Formats: sequence, C-alpha cells, structure tokens
Amino acid sequence: MFVSLLDSGFSMKDALVLLDDTHMHPSVVQLMENMEAGNDVAEYMTDFLPKDYRFCFSVFIHYMSLRNALKASRQIVTEKKKQREQMIRKLVYPIGLMAGMCVGLLVFNLVVFPSMLKMADGFGVDLSVYVIVQKIVSVMDVCALAAAALIVPFVVICIHPSNIVSTYRFLIDRFPDNLLVQQASRDFAFFFVSCLKNGLATRDTMHILMEMKGYPLVSHIALQLDWLMEKGEGMQDAMKIIRVEQALLRFFSTACQSSCTQEMMDGYLKMTDLRTMKRISRFTATVQLVSYGVVGAVVIAIYQVLMLPMQMLGTL
Repeated sequence: MFVSLLDSGFSMKDALVLLDDTHMHPSVVQLMENMEAGNDVAEYMTDFLPKDYRFCFSVFIHYMSLRNALKASRQIVTEKKKQREQMIRKLVYPIGLMAGMCVGLLVFNLVVFPSMLKMADGFGVDLSVYVIVQKIVSVMDVCALAAAALIVPFVVICIHPSNIVSTYRFLIDRFPDNLLVQQASRDFAFFFVSCLKNGLATRDTMHILMEMKGYPLVSHIALQLDWLMEKGEGMQDAMKIIRVEQALLRFFSTACQSSCTQEMMDGYLKMTDLRTMKRISRFTATVQLVSYGVVGAVVIAIYQVLMLPMQMLGTL
C-alpha cells in the first residue's frame, strides 16, 4: 500500500498520514519522527519492513530512490513467494502420498499383519514365509526411519546460511549440475535481471548482489564475478570462468552476443521453471507407482493369509 501511494505521486509524509490508523499508528509516529529528525532513510525504514523485504531493501536503498527501492523489493519478494507457493502446491500431493504410504505400511506391519498371522496360526498353517516377509519389512521400516533421522538433520546443517557456500563448493567440484548449483544459478539470474529491469548499471548490479547476505550463494557468485572483472576480465569471459550451471553460461553468452540480456535471462528463468515442474511431475509419477505397488502387495498378502485356512480345510 505504501509503495502504491508513492507511485501515485504522494510524498512520503503524505503517504504516512494516509496510512495512519489504530494498527499502524505507532510505526507511523516513529517513521515521522525519524524523517523529521533527518535520519538516514536506510537506517530507520528497514526496521519497519517485513523480514522478507529487509534483505533487498537494505541494499537497494543505497543505489535507488526510496520509492524504487521499495518497488524493486516488492517485485522480488512477490515473485519469490509465488515461486515458493507454486512448488509447495505441486509437492504437497506426492509428499503426502509417500508419507501416508510409509505410515500405512508401518501400521499394517506392526498391528494388522501380526494379528492375521496369529489367526492363521490357529489352523496349523505353515507361516514361515510370511514371518520372513514381516521381518524384512520391519528391517526396511527401521532403515527408512534411521535414514530419515540422519539425512534430514545433515541436509539442514549443510544448507544452513553459514555452511551453504562450503556445501556449494564441495558439490560443484564433484557434481557440476546438481540441484543446489542449479538453484543458485537461477537465483543469481533472477536477481541480476531484476536489477537490470530497474535501470541499474552492471557494476551497480554486481555490488548489490555481493551485498545480498540473505542469499549467500548469490553473493558468492557475484563476488567471484567482481573479482575476475577487477582483474580485467570482461563480463562474458568472467561468466565462463566462475562455477555456475552450464545452461546459465550458454544463455548468458548468447545474451552478450545478441545485446538482449534481459530477454535471454528471462528465457533462462522460464526454462528453469519448466525444468523444475517436469522434475516434480516425474517425482509425483514415481511416488504414485511405488505407492500403488505397495498397496497392491499388501492386498495380495492379506488375500493370501486369509486364504490359508481355506486351503488347509480343502486338504482335509
């Protein structure tokens, strides 16, 4: 709302007066006091913004006007939020299905299957094969839980902001186009083209990206580029030297040769979004096949166990 008022031509003071209500009054009063005291906008405005905005605004304000810094921050936060929500919507079903399958299999193996075996054992049926199957499934359940208990904390530690650059360096040496490298390359391209769309020069864009402490990998890539450019390398040559996704290098090389950087970077971002959606679709299909296979196996096992007493009676 504040950005919209500034875009409509209102001064900062007039916009704050219009926003002054019971809920916003304490923040508006503090902003007005800081503004009248002549304090630096970057110092007092950042504290009143949502956390998602602060990472961008605190950097943009040193290179743009207040209105443009707020507008650029809003555009970036909105786009990132849209991308995140889209991925969550796509992943809810397969992750929920997989979790349901694991829980269902665990309950069946610990509660239902033993009861059925106990019932069949009353008819003097040989259940050795089914007991072995139950033990195998139990071992698989324990291994899956142990793996989850170890892998999840390990991944969380590796992608923590204080460790993610080290993880990036380790992975890119061994798996040049892994998921982390691809996501880092996409984030760099996204912030890079967002700055260009707001009329910033390439050098200012590099300085902004280097200061993006909320996105450590974007800052890391920008620092590499800036270091190479300080040594006299051109932007295109520097992009070839730094370690990012190969697809980004191809798009950027074409952009430099055709003088349409924004359009090519937008094309790269669309390509990465389509690639992500295809991966999620494949993941969903795989989870569905495995889940349906497990359900089918459970149904067959139940049928076989229930039929054992009937088969026993048929032999009498």
